[in-house]
Amino acid sequence: MDQPDNRRRFLARLSERLGKSRRESAPPPEGETREEKLTEEERISRFLHNLSLLGGRGVRIRGREELKRRLMEDVEGDKASPLIFWKDAFLEEITDDLSNVERIPWESGRDAAELIRDAERAKAGLVRADWGVASTGSIALIGGQGRGRSVSLLPPVLFVVLNRENLLSDTGNVWSRFGETRGEGVPAYIHWITGPSRSADIEGDLSIGVHGPYRVSVYLLE
Repeated sequence: MDQPDNRRRFLARLSERLGKSRRESAPPPEGETREEKLTEEERISRFLHNLSLLGGRGVRIRGREELKRRLMEDVEGDKASPLIFWKDAFLEEITDDLSNVERIPWESGRDAAELIRDAERAKAGLVRADWGVASTGSIALIGGQGRGRSVSLLPPVLFVVLNRENLLSDTGNVWSRFGETRGEGVPAYIHWITGPSRSADIEGDLSIGVHGPYRVSVYLLE
């Protein structure tokens, strides 16, 4: 008898002794049904609220010009030069007007050690999120060419651009969409970011920014 049959027999005997009926299969995940329970405005409100509870900052942005202005203000306010960013035509465009800022694109053709050194000395990183999660205030990044993980891990400040249509209710809905996103097979990595980095010792003393950025700003682009 194979292992699945042994497992079913064991669980059936256990359920019988406990006086409980046992279902043979679990109900399917809610998936799209859960997604429909929240309106778009409810998803946005929940995402921004949960992100703020984590110590992150979320800002609703209407259009590219407003995004450029806000990014310029935040880069100047955080003295975020050098700024390292994913090799992406959109990110290159919105950073074009940054004056007195050293801009470093993450170009896959360059020496890997040199790229890491650039990420280490950068004051801020800039990426585009593939998905956002309203229920947790998280963002998900899919790895690939020109999308180095060090850009979102090593600089002390992280700026994230998230398109409104890519904000979903929960992680289940995000996982169901990964196969539809890039059409390039299995990604190099899937990186989940849930607010600024935080770590606590055995006595519960909380430290921010130990294993990643201490400040995370998400621009929700509408």
